[in-house]
Amino acid sequence: MKKNEYLLYILDLMEPHGPITSKALFGGYGIYYGPTIIGIILERQLYFKMDDTSRGDFEAYSSQQFIYAGKTKSVAMPYMQLPESILENSELLPEWIEKAYHVSLRHRKAKSQKKRTQLT
Repeated sequence: MKKNEYLLYILDLMEPHGPITSKALFGGYGIYYGPTIIGIILERQLYFKMDDTSRGDFEAYSSQQFIYAGKTKSVAMPYMQLPESILENSELLPEWIEKAYHVSLRHRKAKSQKKRTQLT
């Protein structure tokens, strides 16, 4: 399956569950729910945004966190692999999309509050 074929496969599974779009991003793709990023596709792997409220859900499926090699050390990003069994389950997938969406909103709100605090 080619890179774009995998993206189309993912979009085909996710689009019935909301306003899902994609954009090219760092050699992969960002997956968006409306204007909000909820996931990334890198090296033919789909990762969903996570935080402490959803980490356990991913760990229950032995999902791996997205980690890349930085200049001096490995960098763990707030994304974990979406289990294939969730991706292909039309009843569970919308719940996981919603979780990732809310994680992203919380992250954006915290980032915005941090900026405001630094300006004052």
